Amino acid sequence: MINKGKWLGILLLVLIFGMTVVGCDDKPTENNNTNDNRPYLSGKPSIDNKYPVVGETITAGWMLGWSGNHNEIGTPSWIWYKTQEDSSSLSSVKNKTAIGYGNTYTVRQDDVGFWIWVEVSFSGNKGSESTKTYSTVIGIPATANVSVSMRALYFPSRSLNNHFAEVKLILSDGRWNNVSYSTASQWLTMSGTPLVSSWTNSYVFAQGRELVFSYWTRSDTALPISNLRATLNSDQLSEMRSNTNVYNTLTIGTPSSASVSQWTISD
Repeated sequence: MINKGKWLGILLLVLIFGMTVVGCDDKPTENNNTNDNRPYLSGKPSIDNKYPVVGETITAGWMLGWSGNHNEIGTPSWIWYKTQEDSSSLSSVKNKTAIGYGNTYTVRQDDVGFWIWVEVSFSGNKGSESTKTYSTVIGIPATANVSVSMRALYFPSRSLNNHFAEVKLILSDGRWNNVSYSTASQWLTMSGTPLVSSWTNSYVFAQGRELVFSYWTRSDTALPISNLRATLNSDQLSEMRSNTNVYNTLTIGTPSSASVSQWTISD
């Protein structure tokens, strides 16, 4: 028969064990945001420098979403990232590096070759939105070369301009400045059929490493096309370089000319 002392000892052990079990089950419940009634963020951030060069500052802002709706509430928080992966969405990028905070970021030398992203969230909203530069960060090169690409499109269903030719002068490094068509057109010789340089709708615009010539016209039927060619004029290299941030020498790259002999049909 168990005496009173042993019963008291057993009872004490039971009480201690029970308190231990209760203590293990009494952990605080993790916050899974099930009670977060804030609306999801709608809209899109913007940046004012889409083709950044080392040393330049990018400033972020807030613009409407494609639907024209926006619902930002409260205080914005900005985070800058750089990635080597080109993606349509920051959330799908596997490797990203945070490089700054606030709505401005000054590009550094070690950012060359990386895409720059800005992500914004608002204190009164769930979720975040992001956008990235149109090109990777561009350096300030001593030397670079320039090459040519070309395409020709025909849009049978268009009622207005339905023939379109595009020529690109592509820098291996560095960035084009904005330049007038009357100046830049001297850098190319356009030949073949049709002679698109004679079309009245012609213009040029800079897109970072690319200088884009655009030609278009209207015809009720598909225009004949044969060996439509764009060739770089090597005697214009000095003038070309003066309209870039290449500070020493610009040379002819490969290919130095491009041609097409049929229209690419598009909707």
